[in-house]
Amino acid sequence: MNNQSSSSSTNAFISLISAVAIGLGFAVMPWFDVLGLSGTAIEILQLLGQTGASGQAGIDAIPLVGVAGVIGAIAGVWGLSGGGRTASLVAAAGGALGLIYYILLLIGSMSSQSQPMNQMMGSLGIDVTGVGFWVALLGCIGLIAQVLMPSQSS
Repeated sequence: MNNQSSSSSTNAFISLISAVAIGLGFAVMPWFDVLGLSGTAIEILQLLGQTGASGQAGIDAIPLVGVAGVIGAIAGVWGLSGGGRTASLVAAAGGALGLIYYILLLIGSMSSQSQPMNQMMGSLGIDVTGVGFWVALLGCIGLIAQVLMPSQSS
């Protein structure tokens, strides 16, 4: 195995680990936690589907995180089977797609409409993000970071 394929395998492995982190954060770990009530991102999507509620800053974009995990997993397997640099770039694109959700959520939380609610929750010490939210964020960052790894030269 030459150094180039070793670097591609490392990138693919990082993509797979990041995709697993996204999957666990999205489907298994609590995405939100408010006063002891918690739920996964999938449960949020099911609830939104049942109630028809949407339009909240970033909430409609939650599926992008799940799609990012699927893209990262496919790109990781492709990279291990010889996809090389292209597979690594596809994984990074998946990570960027997942980050869109977090950016939209950040922009929405800074809007003037959500400021009073954010201040009230902050003063009460309420953090609505669960561990799954953060694990999936790290997974999205991992999908992007793996493409930045320097390739090893001979």
